[in-house]
Amino acid sequence: MIRVELPPDALTRVRLAYSPMWELSQSLRLLLYEGDQSPHATWLRQARSRVDADLLRLLAGLMPNPQWYPDFLSPSPGTRPRLLSTELRHVSTMTADDIALEMKATYEGAPSPELARLLDRPDAGRHLRDALETYWDQALARHWPRIKRVLTADLSLRADALAANGLHDTLNTLHHQVSFDGKTLSLDLPSFDADRRGDSEGLALLPCVFAAPRILVVAAEPHPITVAYPPRGAATIWFPRAEQPVAAASALLGRSRTNLLLAMERPTSAAELAEVTGLSAPAVSQHLAVLRRTGLVESRKSGRTVWSVRTELASQLLAACTT
Repeated sequence: MIRVELPPDALTRVRLAYSPMWELSQSLRLLLYEGDQSPHATWLRQARSRVDADLLRLLAGLMPNPQWYPDFLSPSPGTRPRLLSTELRHVSTMTADDIALEMKATYEGAPSPELARLLDRPDAGRHLRDALETYWDQALARHWPRIKRVLTADLSLRADALAANGLHDTLNTLHHQVSFDGKTLSLDLPSFDADRRGDSEGLALLPCVFAAPRILVVAAEPHPITVAYPPRGAATIWFPRAEQPVAAASALLGRSRTNLLLAMERPTSAAELAEVTGLSAPAVSQHLAVLRRTGLVESRKSGRTVWSVRTELASQLLAACTT
């Protein structure tokens, strides 16, 4: 258990952001250590066929066990989401000594042969950046638009909840391993036992698709306390996605309602549904009301935004219409 005592003004210093580098590092951990029982099994099968074997051996040297990573693979979040190129810029400026020092602070033992060869190069940081960027292109780039939509939607949901309900409700609905009694934030990680006092860096909440189904925590000084958690809708990213309306479902429900159900694979606002489907805002509201009454959509209000997602019944209906 990790226990963090938060000061009374903690609400004013909460960061909400996502990080492409966290997605990259956690996807790499999954690729190296997870089996096909992972909730990301669909992605794993695709990545194993797309990621170059030599590249994977090099990057495996950065993560010789699934528990600890050098800091540059899990950078402290900013006050807003950053681009991958921004986060990789720091890696490109690192010298071989910088990389070796971070590795030594994280692991015992000699670096892998592949990593040792990279560290022998005077421009090791640039080559490591290129390797990470190549891994992103092979394993994640094609999925990033969908991942980013889920992350952005979750950040909006949490920001609304924070404004409307405060820090207590926001933290206690984040994940079953997270609880907050108004003073102490408890993070249920059985392998750890630590206490820390919240400081001027504040608390960072970081949705991370590849963290699912668990949480990840950075609580070591001098880094800000960071809790990475599975965003809402993460489980839907790897579902088969129909690019065109399903004919049988359209005949039953109508083209507009079918399009709306296809778009609601994660919690989605009415404004976003209108943008995606081309329907007017009043039409979206009318269709959502019908879909809610028939048990095909669930909606939840957070702050001033109503988030809607299709139900399991709706997903089964769409799946049946494709067979």
